[in-house]
Amino acid sequence: MNKWENQVDPKVKKEINDEGFEGNAAVLIGKKEDMPNLENKLESEGKAVDLATYIKLNKIVAVSAEEMEKEAEDLGKKFDKGDCFLNRTRLDMNLYYVDMAGNLAKIEIDFEKIDTLKNEKKNPEIFRIIKERLSELGFSDGFGKGARSDEATTQMLDGILYRHESRIKEQMKQEAKDEFNF
Repeated sequence: MNKWENQVDPKVKKEINDEGFEGNAAVLIGKKEDMPNLENKLESEGKAVDLATYIKLNKIVAVSAEEMEKEAEDLGKKFDKGDCFLNRTRLDMNLYYVDMAGNLAKIEIDFEKIDTLKNEKKNPEIFRIIKERLSELGFSDGFGKGARSDEATTQMLDGILYRHESRIKEQMKQEAKDEFNF
């Protein structure tokens, strides 16, 4: 990880990449390998024909593979590629999953932007429908193996994300302290 990689807060980066328009120009922030996906997302405005395309366009790496390995060790868990957890609140639905590289990815599901799901938004079975589609795509329902309640999984994910954000904040504080020159 280079010195500048975590200089932009992930939330700020997401806001800029989601709404980085200025007249006819756009601003995208990311690594070189992220640019084709960011450009596709920009051109499509995050919309997709199906759930698979939506996931590829809108995936946000929440926690790196290295940190996920450490978390797995600390928690005594094994996180496999494709492990996923669908978290639904009253207002929204989020998908967390371990991607091909071992990162923890997060996607905020916006049904209005997925052609095949637009009309399902108010369907009381939407949660089951999404779970079925995810299964068809090769995702495995369950996170960190072992029967866990949704509440326990939510707490585990919240803990992972909280520790990740804390490490980034601490790293930024240390870098600011190291660069202090007044």
